[in-house]
Amino acid sequence: TGRLDDCFKAVSGQLVNPAEIVEVLRRHPDVREAAVLPLPTANGAGIAALVETTDALDPRALRAHAAAALPPWARPHTLIVLPELPRNLAGKIDRARCLALLEGERR
Repeated sequence: TGRLDDCFKAVSGQLVNPAEIVEVLRRHPDVREAAVLPLPTANGAGIAALVETTDALDPRALRAHAAAALPPWARPHTLIVLPELPRNLAGKIDRARCLALLEGERR
């Protein structure tokens, strides 16, 4: 269910496995792909999710979907919906570019 070295400690103090959150988000019918990353804060890491969709995804519906399947401490705090996630030359999700998008949203 994901790589242990990708796990991070959330603001709540709980250990978060981003692969488990990605799995839940991808089960939503309008989500093609998702990336979950830690967003550093003073007290730990906030949970940020970027999702790729071809449809007009309602972020509230996706949050409700996540809330039904995830404990409160594992739910994304930040959610960005994109028509396409940034990818590297190998076609994998470019986590550094995703993090740059998240940092841009925080400003």
